[in-house]
Amino acid sequence: GLLDKGAVLRFLLTLKGAYQENPYHNALHAADVASAFTCLLRKCRRAWEDPLGPSNRPFAKELNQVALGIAALAHDVGHFGLNNTYLRNSLHPLAITYNDLSIMENLHCTVTFSILQRP
Repeated sequence: GLLDKGAVLRFLLTLKGAYQENPYHNALHAADVASAFTCLLRKCRRAWEDPLGPSNRPFAKELNQVALGIAALAHDVGHFGLNNTYLRNSLHPLAITYNDLSIMENLHCTVTFSILQRP
């Protein structure tokens, strides 16, 4: 197949483990969002079937679908229950790291890309 099943399983388990246990932004929330997002995308045929990049590339549609799935699953990874305003006002180290811009969103991206870079 297109994806190595072992690599996918390692990614999913690592991603799940990177979600913290808090009342809302947790792994169950991520699974719920990914499920609903996929359902909605499949109803919107153009968003599900048309690749974001050049359509003449091999597996363009499948790559697009995998990217959308990863984005949905990882959208809150690493969230520890505080919002951007609190982090900015408290001079939290992450606010400084991300220059007060989309602090938690940058964290989610950083954690996701770190996981994706693992073998």
